[in-house]
Amino acid sequence: MNKFLFFLLVLVSLTGTVRGEEVAEAFPTDTGWKRAGEVHPGFGRDTLLAYLPPENLSGVRAPVTEIGRKIMENLRGREFRLLAETELESFMKKYRMRHTGGIGSRMGRLLRDETGAQAVFVTSLESFQEQGPPKISLICRIVTTGLNPEIVWIKSVGLSGDQSPGFLGLGLIDDSEELIDMAVEALLDDLDNFLHSGFKSRSPASLVRYEPAEYGDPTLDEQDPLLFSHRSKYDPREYYRASWFNPEGEYAVAVVPFLNKYARAHAGFVAALHFTEILHGFENLHVFEPGLVREQLLRYRLIMPAGPSLAVSDVLASRTTLSADLILSGQVFDYQGLRGVPKVDFSVQIFDGPARDVAWWSRSDARGDKNVYFFDFGRIHTAHGLMHRLADRVGAMLLSH
Repeated sequence: MNKFLFFLLVLVSLTGTVRGEEVAEAFPTDTGWKRAGEVHPGFGRDTLLAYLPPENLSGVRAPVTEIGRKIMENLRGREFRLLAETELESFMKKYRMRHTGGIGSRMGRLLRDETGAQAVFVTSLESFQEQGPPKISLICRIVTTGLNPEIVWIKSVGLSGDQSPGFLGLGLIDDSEELIDMAVEALLDDLDNFLHSGFKSRSPASLVRYEPAEYGDPTLDEQDPLLFSHRSKYDPREYYRASWFNPEGEYAVAVVPFLNKYARAHAGFVAALHFTEILHGFENLHVFEPGLVREQLLRYRLIMPAGPSLAVSDVLASRTTLSADLILSGQVFDYQGLRGVPKVDFSVQIFDGPARDVAWWSRSDARGDKNVYFFDFGRIHTAHGLMHRLADRVGAMLLSH
């Protein structure tokens, strides 16, 4: 009798273990949280990299295939190890992988198991204009594959052909091909610097206390771009930070695509990518790969017809999904950058997932010619440049002490 009970207990124990592993496989609750500088100790030029076709978030027709080709050629020229295109195409066809703007846990695991790719290179075309003057904005990142994809490196760049006219207009650029080459070079130069010198993360201690001030002061310390001044014309015009929020705490952050109210197509996705880039730079934050967030939103069929909601926050904060501490989202009201003066207008809301409370809310807007009085000095020529500066200030004020 005793032997039978012992056998029964062992059988129950083994069954429970197997079920536990199945649950872990289906729901990646272990996100492998590490400080930003420790997430990617093994990444290098020898890492097998799968280059995903660029996603077009520009809302216009653009040469995305040619841009992707230039990036791949440049990566090969810098001796990065790329997965064969035919092998990646076969994989995408086999699993009907159509979304190339990120990678979730399922595709990440399949890609690693079947092709051996250890990371993917994701390219998002934010904006493109061929003439009058040419403009291009790109956001690129490298994400590890496997069950828990992690952002290794992320960088964006926005260029306009008329941003540096120089003496007698000799610095004007009329050829969009030349501008694309410059953008690709700038992005991959940053990747080279990252591999050479490592990740330069910012700490809350490097941020000075925010004090409301008049507009017009410089944003960044020229000697050390990781330090912020406490006055900027890009500060939110309205904001709230909960008194109980600890800016030096360690948080796992899920950035949800913003609700596009009246802005151009895909502006909500662009805004989310900018905040992903900005927040990824802080050492006390772990920002989830956007593909993981998208996977959970699709799994639970979550939509936000009226903007950020507590229901979405509850799902992403659940231990059966991402266990996110902070859920950032917002609304985009204006996003113009191709014709005329660039304009950006958006709001941000951050929920504390476990507390089910609002930790931050703000409203930011700016024009490219704001406080510009002499010879276009200080003018911002792209919506990308405005969005990046505004998001930068929100991140700095959220985490300043």
